[in-house]
Amino acid sequence: MAMTYGIHLPQYGRVASGDAVVRAARHAEDLGFSDVWVSDHIVHPAEQTYPSPFLLDPFATRSWAAAVTTRVRLGTSVLVVAQHNPVWLAHHLASVDAMSGGRLIVGAGIGWSRSSSACGATGPSPSSPSRPGPDGIRREWIPVSSPGRTRPMMPQPRHPRFRLRGRPDRS
Repeated sequence: MAMTYGIHLPQYGRVASGDAVVRAARHAEDLGFSDVWVSDHIVHPAEQTYPSPFLLDPFATRSWAAAVTTRVRLGTSVLVVAQHNPVWLAHHLASVDAMSGGRLIVGAGIGWSRSSSACGATGPSPSSPSRPGPDGIRREWIPVSSPGRTRPMMPQPRHPRFRLRGRPDRS
């Protein structure tokens, strides 16, 4: 397998803007990069100076890049799965993957900071095994035929590629 290269989109700090994302994504594609990446941070401790407290939403940023490119894959360096509703997340990921022609890569993990659990979600912390992970999201694509059960309306029958990352002892 040949080595590939990607860039992180300008999602942080003063340089982050829709125009900057468009320029970077198109430039990466023109230069032959394989993928463009975003990060999923909702909150971080006030005493931390990195990453910048100004951050464009990863879902909007990745979708914005998908709309102006045709070839580069679209990744999330670590999507903190426990911070999101699994049905909404599965539907969003499937939609971006379908609209981009199957270019989505979901790098999923539990987060790198204890503050990841402070996003307002109810329930266990991100490192808890009872929170839905990639397998829980993938289950949203499994047809449900039981009477009385519901399932999300997915825009495609398959799910995006998942890459798992993280160390549970660091959360």
